[in-house]
Amino acid sequence: MVTECCCAAEGFHCLSSADVIQELEAWLEDVAPHLGVRECVEAAWASLGAHCRVESVSCPRCGNLHLDGGESATRRHLVHKCSFCNRKFRYTPRVQGNPLAALGLVWANGCVRIRSLPGELVASAVDTGEDDAAVGADTVDVPTEVPVVRIKRKRGRPPARQP
Repeated sequence: MVTECCCAAEGFHCLSSADVIQELEAWLEDVAPHLGVRECVEAAWASLGAHCRVESVSCPRCGNLHLDGGESATRRHLVHKCSFCNRKFRYTPRVQGNPLAALGLVWANGCVRIRSLPGELVASAVDTGEDDAAVGADTVDVPTEVPVVRIKRKRGRPPARQP
């Protein structure tokens, strides 16, 4: 017998549930095949436990979803390194990237929860008559274009002032 945690009663889905993990594995295989559920969940625990802002962040070069794991999960930063193509890019504001944020990550009572499962997002779009393209645009908070800012430092002395 599987015991339900308090998440289900509050309308959330607990990331310690085997059924939820199984559905997340299938979803991640579609949207971020280079990432695993376990590493995303561990990063979510670390980020939310450290009171960091977590968002879905995609690489402007390859378009794959980005995950800040390890030390990056708890350190606020602007420069991210894509875990797929290894390119560094700048994303503003300072956030921790995690694909699970698209599902509404919440930290409450020492538990990481998600507001909706991937299947629920598609089902709600079907109920409202939206197509799949609109589902991705409305439910996943992934910017389509992230400005990449390169900072050039001037070398040498500044020009002399004119009187």
